[in-house]
Parts: sequence; C-alpha cells; structure tokens
Amino acid sequence: MSESPNPQRAAVMRQCREDRRAMLKRWDESGEALIDHYETETLALRGQLAQLAGSVKRQVQQKCEPLIRQAEERRIEVLSRFDQDKNTPSSARQKDDQAIRQAHHRAAAAIEPLRSWMQQHGTDVGEVREDAAAYGRLELRPPDSIRQSVESMQDLAARIEQLNQELHGLRITRIHDHFWFPIGGVVIGLLLAMLLLFAWGASPVAAGITFVVALVVGIAAHFATIGPLQKKMASHQNHACDLIAAVEHAKAKAMRVSASIHQLEASDLAKKRDKDLAVIDRWLEEQKRAVAAEIEASTKDKQDTLKRKLAELDQTFHQQFESNEDRMRQQADELAMDIQKRLENVS
Repeated sequence: MSESPNPQRAAVMRQCREDRRAMLKRWDESGEALIDHYETETLALRGQLAQLAGSVKRQVQQKCEPLIRQAEERRIEVLSRFDQDKNTPSSARQKDDQAIRQAHHRAAAAIEPLRSWMQQHGTDVGEVREDAAAYGRLELRPPDSIRQSVESMQDLAARIEQLNQELHGLRITRIHDHFWFPIGGVVIGLLLAMLLLFAWGASPVAAGITFVVALVVGIAAHFATIGPLQKKMASHQNHACDLIAAVEHAKAKAMRVSASIHQLEASDLAKKRDKDLAVIDRWLEEQKRAVAAEIEASTKDKQDTLKRKLAELDQTFHQQFESNEDRMRQQADELAMDIQKRLENVS
C-alpha cells in the first residue's frame, strides 16, 4: 500500500516556496531601487553638465560674434584692396606702357608714309609681322627688356625716317614725281613750234606736229623712268621690311615683358592677399580660443564639482550595490537554513 501524503509537510513546503519567492522579489526590488536611484541622479548631474556646456557655448558664440564681424570686415577690406590693386597698374608699369606706346607711335608715324611712298612707286610692302631675325640682317642686337625695346623702336623710327628722306631725295624719284620729262616735252615742243612758225616760217601743221612729237617724247621718257624707279624701290623693299619687322618685334617683346611683369605683380598681390587672409584667420582662431578659455575658466569650478559628484555617485552606487548583494545573499542563506530546519521538523 502507498503511504498517504503528509498534509503538514505539504503546507510547510508551500510556505517555504512562498518565502523563497518573496526573498527573490525583495532582492530584485532592492537592486532595481539602487539602479533607479543611480540612473536618476546620474542623468540629473549629466543634464546639469550639458546645460553648463550649452551655456558656455552660447556665451562663447555671443562674445565671438563681434570678433567674427571684425574679421569679416578685415577680409572684405583685404579683398577690396586686392581687386583695386589688381585692376590698377603700378606707376612703373604705367610709365613703361606709356613709353612703349609713344615709341611705337613714332615708329608707326614713320612707317605709314614709307608704305604709302613705296606703294605709289610700284612697291607694295604688304603686311609685315614681327621677326627677331630682322635684327641680325640689320646688324642690330634684339632687345631683351622694355627699356631696350623702347630704345630699339626709337632707333628704328629714326632709321625709317632717314630711309624716307633718302627715297624722297633720289634724283630719279624727283624727276618722276615732278613730271620733268612731260613738262620738258611741252616746253621744248612749244619753243620748237614757235621757232618754226615765227623764225623759219613753217606751216602751222609742221609746228603742231613738232609740238606733239616733243610731248610724246617727254611722256615716253617719263614712263621710261618707271622701270628704274621700281628697281630702286625694290632694292630698298627688303631693308624697309626688316625695319618694320624689327619695330613690330620690339613692340611685341616689350608687351610680352610687360605682361610677364603684370603676371608677376598679380601673383605677388595674390600671395599678399592670401597671407593677409591667413593672418586674419589665425587672429580670429586665437581670439576664439582665448574667449573659450576665459569662459571655461569661469565655470571650471562648477564643472569640476559636477564631475566629482558623478564620480562619487558612481563609487557610492557600486559600494551600495555590492553591499546590497552581500546582504541579500546572507538573507537568502539564512532563509535556506530556516527552510531546511522546517522541513526536518515535519519529516
């Protein structure tokens, strides 16, 4: 036969289980209470630290706003000065450009009548481009600087003017341009016709024929000078082209040197602009750091106090948690021993 259950033992076991559950519940509740308190206090302290940091940040921003405006005004001033200097040539460059224009204007003023004169006499100079080799043919040294280019254009202008004078002074040129042969033919024809009519009693027809023949001879002689004149002009054409090419090269060289100087000036201006802007940026950063350091120093004690409280709270929490764990383990051990005794008494 099976042994009947002991109602008293069953009741004790139920009570023991309830006591054990109650013990575990108290253990959990005590731990959760400590954690809740720790988290609440920690959040409060961290919130105060965050508020303090936000206050510091706002104060720094407020104090830095005038500094930022001042830096921006200085930047605008630097950029404005850079734009003005960039678009305004230096006095030396203005002087050089004026000297280049004046020298080339004088040369151009000498070239134009030379072109016109030679074209009138059957030699077209045409478009002449710059040619450094022309200096070699003229037995001159090519210019390497603005000053040398200006001096070269002045010298070439004088040479072109001299060539103009030489061409105008040619005997064959004077004969051709002043129509000496046609005029001479007319004069001689008139004289011969008058002699035939009045001195020798020739007929008017003979006198007219004589005049026409003299005129034709004069015109023929005039046209006969065209060939030698063109040859003479052609002999000076290469020399004239070399002079013009040298002038154009001197001008181009001067302009290239001037442009190079302008680029160098622009580069120097850009470097100065960047340097000035960098100085402003460094100044602003230094001022910001100084302001931030000053404000942070004024709140350092409060920050340190809050951080110390956080550290103390953390240490206290760990100590209390460990102490609570030890206490609850001790109570659990005592409950286990009590349950064991109660079960032994009803066995």
